[in-house]
Amino acid sequence: MRWVQKEEFLDPQAYLAAAERAREAKQTVLAHTMLRCAQTLGADVPDGELEATLLSDDQLKGRGSLYQRNMRVADLLAEHFGDGALSVVDVGGHTGIMSHMAPETRYLLCEPSINCMYSHDLVEAGRKFDVTLSIHTFEHIPADLKPSFFESLVDISTKGVILCNPTDTGDAEERQRFLLDVYGPLGWIVDHLQCDTPTIELCQDLAARHDLDLHVYPNGNRFLSMTMFAMEHFSNATGDPEMKKKCGKLIRYINSHRHLQDAPQAPRDYAFVFIKKNAV
Repeated sequence: MRWVQKEEFLDPQAYLAAAERAREAKQTVLAHTMLRCAQTLGADVPDGELEATLLSDDQLKGRGSLYQRNMRVADLLAEHFGDGALSVVDVGGHTGIMSHMAPETRYLLCEPSINCMYSHDLVEAGRKFDVTLSIHTFEHIPADLKPSFFESLVDISTKGVILCNPTDTGDAEERQRFLLDVYGPLGWIVDHLQCDTPTIELCQDLAARHDLDLHVYPNGNRFLSMTMFAMEHFSNATGDPEMKKKCGKLIRYINSHRHLQDAPQAPRDYAFVFIKKNAV
């Protein structure tokens, strides 16, 4: 379902209408995201509406590995670009969970499945943001399109880009084929195999091509992430509400200790912070 149509993707009123529909559908994550987009595009959104749709920390901790990786991006955003009211565009951010993890930012979602928006649309519209974020998206871009996709992320930012994605350090295909054997052809596993998992060397090359400073951070724990995904996947498969409740409780406990989850020798993914040298 497209919540905002292509011809409306920069219309704040379209996002307000989408937020109302999302609230009626009890899609709280998306409702907050749509309100934030409307506000960024110039709509007057009451603070009470934003607060009413903002997920609590406990709710966020129940979001599996997504919680740790996105919060790490939020930390890096503040560390490298400041913790003020930055304008950010979240490219490929699905329903916009990042809007809940960086609540002080002026946030815009760029997600074809939600608002029919691609990064090149923002380039063509001449839109600029302080920072472009793209979390677990780069690995879904075909290999031959990765350079042009990255160029569009650079073009719409004034300060820099943060990527966070699985990264091939030599064993990505073997691991993905193992997961394919366990879970079957889930879309993200197939994409990883077909599109080529990015490498550190590719990101270094892209930084050099665009004259960007690059900071690289191993992030998370590959084996803990696999375990958490298995817990969620198989508990959901049981259809047992009590089992899902217990799984959620364990995941929230694990995520209460997100700063202890990093395993530099076996990271789940890497975060890449690209900084424009002439940024002001």
